[in-house]
Amino acid sequence: MMNVSREWKNAIAIIGITVVIYLLVKPKKNGLGKPEKASKDEVKRKGDARTILDAYINATEAGEKPSELSKLNSIFADEYGMKVFRTKSGSFVARTLDGKDVLIAR
Repeated sequence: MMNVSREWKNAIAIIGITVVIYLLVKPKKNGLGKPEKASKDEVKRKGDARTILDAYINATEAGEKPSELSKLNSIFADEYGMKVFRTKSGSFVARTLDGKDVLIAR
């Protein structure tokens, strides 16, 4: 077995500890990368959701009766495949007929 001096053992220990500390502290390379592009369908769906939310909120603020708001939602369902719902917090959400939230207006 090789005989290593105390100075070499200390140097190796210091280098080892330094490498371990560096690996723990160095920033992770998550990077932002290339931004994802929304498909044309997603962009259109968000635009449609904005349209129906605006119409529904305007009707609500104008004091329309719940029966009229229900008719409005029926039209939205036929034309856009979405309806507007009011959340417990008072926000409005445009939701697909299968229950996926598309856009929320607070």
